[in-house]
Amino acid sequence: MKSPLQFSSVPLALPTAAFIAGVLCVILLEISCIWWITITSCLTVALLLAMIIKGTHSRNLLTASVCLSLWTAGAADAWIQTPEDIEVLADAESMRGTVINSEATPNGSRSIITVDSIFYNDGNRAAISNLKLILATDSAELTQGESVLFRAKLTAPDSLPFLDSGKYAEMLKNKGIAGYAYSSGNMIRTLGEASGAEAAASRMRNNMESVIAGSSMQPATKGFITAILTGGRGMIDTRSRKMFSGAGLAHILALSGLHLAIIAAIVSTILLPLNIFLHFKIRFILIVILLWAFTLFTGFSPPTVRACVMATVFYAASILERPHFRFNSLCAAILVIVAADPLSIVDAGFQLSIICVLSILLFADRLNPADRRKNPALYSSASILTTSVAATLGSWLITAYYFGHIPLLAIPANIIAIPLSAPYLTLALTYFACLASGWDAAPLRWLLDKGYEAIELLAESASSATLAFTPSAESVILWTVGMLLCGIALHVRRKGWFRFLPGTICLAGGILTSLFIGTPVEQGLIISQSHGILTINHRYADKEATHIYQRGATGSASCGPLRYAVLQRPLESMTPAEIDSARKADIIVVAGSYKGEIDALVEDPVGKTLILGPNIRKKEKARIITGAERLSLTTHDIMLNGHFRKNLGIH
Repeated sequence: MKSPLQFSSVPLALPTAAFIAGVLCVILLEISCIWWITITSCLTVALLLAMIIKGTHSRNLLTASVCLSLWTAGAADAWIQTPEDIEVLADAESMRGTVINSEATPNGSRSIITVDSIFYNDGNRAAISNLKLILATDSAELTQGESVLFRAKLTAPDSLPFLDSGKYAEMLKNKGIAGYAYSSGNMIRTLGEASGAEAAASRMRNNMESVIAGSSMQPATKGFITAILTGGRGMIDTRSRKMFSGAGLAHILALSGLHLAIIAAIVSTILLPLNIFLHFKIRFILIVILLWAFTLFTGFSPPTVRACVMATVFYAASILERPHFRFNSLCAAILVIVAADPLSIVDAGFQLSIICVLSILLFADRLNPADRRKNPALYSSASILTTSVAATLGSWLITAYYFGHIPLLAIPANIIAIPLSAPYLTLALTYFACLASGWDAAPLRWLLDKGYEAIELLAESASSATLAFTPSAESVILWTVGMLLCGIALHVRRKGWFRFLPGTICLAGGILTSLFIGTPVEQGLIISQSHGILTINHRYADKEATHIYQRGATGSASCGPLRYAVLQRPLESMTPAEIDSARKADIIVVAGSYKGEIDALVEDPVGKTLILGPNIRKKEKARIITGAERLSLTTHDIMLNGHFRKNLGIH
């Protein structure tokens, strides 16, 4: 018989909420931590003294004291781990740090660097902590786990040449990344392997990725297997990422509780013979140790840590022969993750992970029509559907908030994809073991290639049905609170529909707010260059595209009412169609080896803009500028003035 009120056995719920409240006071409200610690400490002492003076041990007073203490601890933790401001690097000649993650880009590579030291022109060195940068370079991909010394030009994230750069800057800030740095390859020097467990884990991931990359699988399969085994998504192209996201299957590409549960099942099966020779508790202890080793190997991503903590609490309860409550495990996971990284609380991955798990715990069992004891097989089969429905209902608004769309076929896609994940991940681990031993098993390779083709076909089919929608933050908060209240109402003893009223009001408020209050989305055109390569991003009327023009490439496209043309060859070598497109364009980009008179491209200069791109010879550039001045053309030099941005309104 199910307990009528599971929440009575969740003692970590209030302490977790208090700790999170303290973290939010520092991160969101930016309340001075010194004053907050002083005030809450005084209140805690006052409550304890009141209990001592009265000679009573009031449970409410004790609970209030514990919550105030944890509130203070949360504020102090967030304050201590607040990332350094990028301004500390303003006068630095060079920086030293460890490569945490690195992936190839069309223009070179992009890496996440944890900076530990900065060096000044006078030779002085200063140690630094809690500072991460994204380092973009034209050199080959850097090696994870290496220590590097580099000089770089720093850029604030909100001034990057991206659409919705403010939102992108906020996302980086929530991940603890303070800024964006550009450096040429000859300004980066490797210093050997960095010390520490995380650096060693990064090197292990890099070695594993190298082994997979050297196999004879199809390139797309290599990227997918690398993502589900190591968490590295550098080998997955943008099209595939958007396709999985549009299908509601993005969680399959990111290491999460699904992957850790499969790993735990595999490890538990392998260690099953230990029950014959040793006590079963020894087997459970080994499982926990191996799960934490895998979590360290994958870089302590919040979804993996959350799942690992929950598994640890589950196995600890079995070892201690105590009852296990899943809500308590989730609270413990939240406490561990937020204490280790306070900024994770405002990270999209953490929020989606927690909301999905909480929705599953609240609703999945109650939605399941089968009885676990009477018909376990039917219950397990139905749980795939109820789990997908619960997770989708809980997270659909927050998914739309962060990704700008709603995957309409997420539930059927997950019903098919989730059962396939376990055998596919098992095959991938087996194939990697064969590769590590020097054997490229052809049957396994064929199965993995065909399996990924099936998953990709499923994602492509499901991603065709998406609804472009970006709700406001208020609607997301109302919907989440409403789901939580309705879930609690399902588990309380009280009967009648009235217990669902508060949750229903919040859910209705979330839907209405999402319909009438939207998040502003930038529409327009951005032209930028990186290492001599032109990149053009544009969005209009929910249609978005990115075009990369290598040196010498010529082409044209449109962004709503605007039309642009890119010319990187001599005028005499262009076709009449290319010249005609340039004449009709509102924005003309000349770069590379372009030669010719501007007059030939401009019939009416009114409303037209001329962009000077990279790689133009100085004499040719001077001649083009002279011609543009003669025609009174609006000009912009990307090399001197940075990227060009043309807004078409924000809705």
